[in-house]
Amino acid sequence: MMKRLIAIAAMAAGLACAAPARATCTPTTVATPGADCGPQIGGATVVLDLAGQALPGDSGPNPYITDSGTFTTGATQTSTQLTLAFRNDPNYQVWEVAGVSLSTGGGSNLLTNGDFTHAASTYLGPFGGQLLPTQWNYAYQGETSSANPGISSPGQLAGCPPLNGTTQQVTCWRDGATNGYDDLSQTLYNLAPNTTYSVSLLYTASNGAGTAARTGPNAADIVVYEAPAAPAGVPEPAALSLLGAGLALMARRRRA
Repeated sequence: MMKRLIAIAAMAAGLACAAPARATCTPTTVATPGADCGPQIGGATVVLDLAGQALPGDSGPNPYITDSGTFTTGATQTSTQLTLAFRNDPNYQVWEVAGVSLSTGGGSNLLTNGDFTHAASTYLGPFGGQLLPTQWNYAYQGETSSANPGISSPGQLAGCPPLNGTTQQVTCWRDGATNGYDDLSQTLYNLAPNTTYSVSLLYTASNGAGTAARTGPNAADIVVYEAPAAPAGVPEPAALSLLGAGLALMARRRRA
């Protein structure tokens, strides 16, 4: 009996740690398979949106630029899930992100592996052949219709141009997702309530010099957003419901 309870609790805890389900987004008409529905962010707060930003292109001695945004934690908020969503229709640019940081008051980067220098030991990911960074969760927000089966050219770790003023190639997150957004996310705990945090993004775009990032149909954009995360080790409501259902099923079997 106790072993069964432990197994059910473990399964519930595993579901609590899984990435939240993404709502699918159907284009307005089948004739426009690239129609943009925006990243599926629910009630999250947008921290940074590159729409309208002129891109530097990834050639020359200083290919990268930095953009930043801020968010403020709530009165009782001590955790956040920070997400970077990428899209690149119709594949005129490929995003190359060499670093992302989260800090407050000019302090150190609170993100782990924010420069993407550490890769998973094996190729992972739902599309196969993707080299994903450690400490980051990967998901995709594919749009669906009979003419638009889902995203292609998803992101992965790859070699990218040297950092500004240097000559050695770096590892970065290189993303050319089309027909929908894919994203990287990381959950952080032990944040301070009522505190303003800054998020900075170091990036460039291949073939993108002078081209503005854009939303709308055939979007090319990076959106950074945050949402409070459940405290570490606390099952979410869905997991608790599953645990309760499992216990009820065991009770019925014992009575049978």
